[in-house]
Amino acid sequence: MIVNKRSLFLFRLLSDLLLSNAAFLLSAVFAQSWVILIERNYMFYLQITLNILWIFTSTASTFYDDFYSRHFSIQYVNILKSTAVQAIASIIFIFLVKEDLFTRNFISYYAISLIVFVSLRVIVFRKVLKLLRKRGKNIRKLIIIGSGEIAQNFKALVESNPDFGYAFTGFISESVTASENSGSLGSLDDLETILLANNIEEAVIALSNGAGSKLDQIIKVCNRLAIKTHIIPDYFNYLSSRFQISSFGNFPIITVRREPLEEIQWRIIKRIFDLIFSFLVIVMI
Repeated sequence: MIVNKRSLFLFRLLSDLLLSNAAFLLSAVFAQSWVILIERNYMFYLQITLNILWIFTSTASTFYDDFYSRHFSIQYVNILKSTAVQAIASIIFIFLVKEDLFTRNFISYYAISLIVFVSLRVIVFRKVLKLLRKRGKNIRKLIIIGSGEIAQNFKALVESNPDFGYAFTGFISESVTASENSGSLGSLDDLETILLANNIEEAVIALSNGAGSKLDQIIKVCNRLAIKTHIIPDYFNYLSSRFQISSFGNFPIITVRREPLEEIQWRIIKRIFDLIFSFLVIVMI
């Protein structure tokens, strides 16, 4: 599976680099002509720079992360961010070399074609990967550490979405007693043995607050066995549409009460009400 992950990563990266280079050349030809592009060969230095920037920005934004349960909209936002970096770098380069031909048309063509090409690649790749996973290809063996309500709900989610690419292997309970009651593969005392015996590739930790002290040891075991680990916090039970997850620096935080005016539709409604009310007051007075 490690080989498959690396192959998928390289395939996506190389495909996008090929598409970005195609977008660059097509945009340059449409903006001026192939002859002018050859004469001004310093534009190919820009092309090399843009390739390096794409690798850096796409990696930094985890665009090629293999966790394909993410919605396409998240990947589309990453495409827009990377394209914006490409456009800004092109503008800076053209300004520094004082290029007078490959200017607005070239940058516009390149940005639009890059967004279209990479978006189509993502859509096609997701469709193909989804089809392969439904046929039992590119499947990762998953185990859930914990056997409570959160663990059961996550198991139901995985089993109802085979296109996520996971084969659920079983639960590992927090204690021997819980293991006997839930019919799991075993308890945390046998964690390493269970992981090795079942060739587990990914683990999801869904422990209750009472077992939080064991989290550090679980992560150490998973890291030693090169198992990718995900953590579902226990406060997941308390989340609803009224809660908002965000970051404060490097700290993930949950805002329990959201202000209505933070949402644009309510701001628009309030603004309309203010205008109508002000207009009526002026007319009446």
